[in-house]
Amino acid sequence: MTEMYHRQEAFETFAKPYLPLLWRCARRMVRAAHDAEDLVQETCLKAFRAFHQFQPGTDARAWLLTILINTYRDWARKMLRQRDTLGLDDITDLYQQYHREQAQALAHTPEKAAGQAELGRLIRLVYRYLDGELAPPEALEVEHHLHTCHACQEEVAAHRRFQTLLRTTLSDEEMPERLWTAVQHRIAQEPPATGQRPSGRLRRRLWISLGTLAALLLVALTVRLWPTPSIPVVVQEIVDSQIRARLMGVPYNQLPADSEAIRQWFDDKVEFAVLVPELPQEHYTFLGVRLNYFLNRRVAEMAYASGSHVLSFFIFSDKGIALSTMSTMRVWSRTLYVQTHKGYTTVFWQDGALFCGLVSDLNLTALLEAIRHASGVT
Repeated sequence: MTEMYHRQEAFETFAKPYLPLLWRCARRMVRAAHDAEDLVQETCLKAFRAFHQFQPGTDARAWLLTILINTYRDWARKMLRQRDTLGLDDITDLYQQYHREQAQALAHTPEKAAGQAELGRLIRLVYRYLDGELAPPEALEVEHHLHTCHACQEEVAAHRRFQTLLRTTLSDEEMPERLWTAVQHRIAQEPPATGQRPSGRLRRRLWISLGTLAALLLVALTVRLWPTPSIPVVVQEIVDSQIRARLMGVPYNQLPADSEAIRQWFDDKVEFAVLVPELPQEHYTFLGVRLNYFLNRRVAEMAYASGSHVLSFFIFSDKGIALSTMSTMRVWSRTLYVQTHKGYTTVFWQDGALFCGLVSDLNLTALLEAIRHASGVT
């Protein structure tokens, strides 16, 4: 498989669960459903382009919502001054024309160029004023300026209408089934990444303009709309750790496929005796070990390969962990806890004061077969 395919596959695992959330938020931003679809598609495309910038371990939902807000802001400042909603392409053209006209009007003489710079400075102060970031003397200067400057008055009006739109309540609509297919089609047309994409000057200006207030309003809205998934925290953590390691290319520490050598490697790294899964080498290739960390504890991780799939065994202390919400099955005189999440299957079982876990993108039958062979942990 090509690097681009792996990148697309990883992004789908990362972003697809949040697509209904992006759709609901977009429908509260624009009036027409087709514009909301365009907005979500453009958001996903920008997120895919910037995927290398996402910091593993941070809030993925907040990251995607920020991109959605920025995408909307790119055309909202112009659109919100008009009565009717325009398409994304129309808004982009109008916005570019607006700035070209301003530049032509101010750039013919040194005096006008200086006036343009001063206008830009004042508009930046206006947005800091609206966000409550100015000291009293600067705030007073902006208040006096707003009484006389038509351009800044328009900026304030656009900002306030933006707030009104975010508070508008619309009837819930089902997300179109074709939406993710359309997103995949847009992503498939992307050329292979050749490096980080630099942010444009306009994007930096818009980031400063409406960020803090709009983000707070939108997050408050989504908290009411987005149901909390009934996925145990331990499952979320173990799956997210696999996704992070895969995206970041975190290597395994190479050791002989020897249980004693593996135990000695972990001796000074964890506070418990590690149970080593001894899988038959003719069916499973030992990849190595690494020290993981989640749920405020150190975790021993050992990885094997079955074909092109990775199977990761986790050993960690059971302090404060509950698996009661997961499906259970009785196999080989043990109770196994099973849960799927983000395309991964997880299986947990308890051994005294330790929890053992296995996670992979293989199906449950393949994982149970691996557990059957793992003589050291069953």
